[in-house]
Amino acid sequence: MIPAPSPLPQFFDSVEIESQSDRFVFRTLTSHGVQTNVYIPDGLVRIGSDYHYLPNGDVLPDLPSLEASACEAGRLHRRELTVVPSQTLASEQLTMHVEEQGALQFEIHVDDSLLLRATCQQ
Repeated sequence: MIPAPSPLPQFFDSVEIESQSDRFVFRTLTSHGVQTNVYIPDGLVRIGSDYHYLPNGDVLPDLPSLEASACEAGRLHRRELTVVPSQTLASEQLTMHVEEQGALQFEIHVDDSLLLRATCQQ
């Protein structure tokens, strides 16, 4: 398990969400440029790639991962298992939903600990 860096080395400045026929495309503007993530909420597990930050700020890009997304009770859930170079599995769960006021609520849990909770107003 890689401990979460503190403070977080990356912040989302904005997010753009495009709804397509069977998927959601998230484009987030971060301190490292635009990051695009595709979520297909059908519950199927797919091979993908993820990245992780080390406590010293180094980025480990394109690490192999298993990913699955599903919608439940108006929330989009994404679960990822990523293999880091030390042959450790990092478990990450993202939860997103839109509140009544129109704000996007975004949470990331890593190995069952809350890493980030953010609200994005339109």
